[in-house]
Amino acid sequence: MLATATFSTTRTAWRVGYLVASLGVYLMDQASKAWAVRRVRFEDWTIIRGALDFLYAENRGIAFGQLQEGGQFGRWFFVVLAGAAAIAVLFYFIRTPRND
Repeated sequence: MLATATFSTTRTAWRVGYLVASLGVYLMDQASKAWAVRRVRFEDWTIIRGALDFLYAENRGIAFGQLQEGGQFGRWFFVVLAGAAAIAVLFYFIRTPRND
């Protein structure tokens, strides 16, 4: 019984670690976007002149600005698509055994 419990704990521990790391990366991404909107939106921010300058830009469409005129349909279509992709990746992640 103890061996089964240890195996089960080990089996799920690495998955929890990956999920926590993924959540951390996601939260850092959202925090950097929020910082850019607050700090860089109305004025450029220079760290090293000519080498590291932050400029604010928005892409309201998908890749290369496509579907900018899609309105709410385009936005919600890609929200649903991204959600479905996230669920598929999570399902695959849970069902795939660790091979190392």
